Amino acid sequence: MALVDYKKDMMRCVRCSTCKFIPIPSLLKSWRFAQGCPAIAKHNFHAYSASGKLIMALSLLEGRIEYSPKVMEILYNCTLCGMCDLSCKVGTDQELWEVLHEFRIDAWQRGEKTRLSPHVSIVESIKSYDNVWQQPRRKRTDWAKGLKVKDLNQEKAEVLYFVGCTYSLDPEMRRVARNTAILFNKAGVDFGTLGANEKCCASPAFMVGDEELFLKAETQQRSFHGHHLP
Repeated sequence: MALVDYKKDMMRCVRCSTCKFIPIPSLLKSWRFAQGCPAIAKHNFHAYSASGKLIMALSLLEGRIEYSPKVMEILYNCTLCGMCDLSCKVGTDQELWEVLHEFRIDAWQRGEKTRLSPHVSIVESIKSYDNVWQQPRRKRTDWAKGLKVKDLNQEKAEVLYFVGCTYSLDPEMRRVARNTAILFNKAGVDFGTLGANEKCCASPAFMVGDEELFLKAETQQRSFHGHHLP
C-alpha cells in the first residue's frame, strides 16, 4: 500500500488524544502512570503524537506542507512501539501503526534519507557488511570462541541458532549469545550457526522505511537459511 491509501484513516482522526495515553483509565492507580507514548512524554507537543503525525501526513498529501528537517525530526522521534495503535483501537479502530510506518516508507522513497545520516549509515552497513555495526563479517563468530558450536556451512544440525547482529557484535551483548550456546550444550541441543555467513534480519531497514532493502534481505535469508538445514 501507499501513504495515500490511508488518507481516510487520517481524516477519521478526531484529535481526541487517546493515542497519547494508556487506553483503560479505570485500571490506572494514578495520573502518573497514564502516559503511554514515549515521544509525547519527552516532547509534550501534539505534533509528536500519532494524531499529530496523521495531521502532517494529510497535509503532505494535500500539498499544504512539504518534507522538511522538522517534519523528519518529528517523524523519526517515534519508537513505533504501537502503544498509540492499541489505544486508538479501544475506541475507533484505526490503523495508526501502519500509517506511521507507511509515512516513513514514503519519506525514504522520496529521497528524504539524505536528512537522516544516522539511519543512512545503518542501512549502508547492512548493504556492505550484512550487519548494522559496520563490522567485518569475520567478526560475527568472535562471540563463540572456546565454545562448542557447529558451523552449518560445513555440517548439519537439528536447530539453527540465529544469533543476530547485536548479540554477535556488540561487546556488551555477546555474553547473551555465549550463555545461550552454553545452555544449548548443557541441554543436549543439536545446534549450530551460520557463522560469518549469517545475514542481517534487516529489521532496522524495515523500521526506518527502506522497504526494498528489507524485502530483499528477507528473500535472501529464507533461501540461505533453508539451504543449510536438514
